[in-house]
Amino acid sequence: MNKETKIQKTQEIADKYQQSQAVIFTDYRGLNVEKINKLRGELRKVGVEYSVVKNTLMSRAVEGAEDQAKVLEQIFSGPTAATFGGDDPAKVAKILKAFAADFSELQIKGGLLERKALTKEQVNALATLPGKEVLIAMVLGGIQSPISGFVRTLNGVLQKFVLTLDAISQQKSASA
Repeated sequence: MNKETKIQKTQEIADKYQQSQAVIFTDYRGLNVEKINKLRGELRKVGVEYSVVKNTLMSRAVEGAEDQAKVLEQIFSGPTAATFGGDDPAKVAKILKAFAADFSELQIKGGLLERKALTKEQVNALATLPGKEVLIAMVLGGIQSPISGFVRTLNGVLQKFVLTLDAISQQKSASA
């Protein structure tokens, strides 16, 4: 590859990196074309691109990532493929972890989440988190819970008041 091509490729990778909330790196040695295409298909369903990247070009493209030196040095050794895109990093990590469980040849090396380096263990922990939709539902449920409790309390007070008025009304009509 000549210098101009390397600069262009590095810029393309840097652009993909900047547009991605998370980038997860894997070692794909031992996977045949059929398995890699199957993985790419699964990742495409969630809007993620899976590409083989040159370690030197990727390390130049992610310069400036926080805490990168030690973690990224381990990641950028040997054959490396990266995920780009997607709006739910946990979903991407789950897909990769499940695929790695089915096909032991795929090894998760680490990643970058919002410009911070992640170890292999942190990526696996990310895979255990609920998806974005579930987290949003949990937050909304937490916000809604006190409000609905307050409404139930007010409803109970009003119901008791109406029942009391009804009882008084029945008592007066019985004595009249």
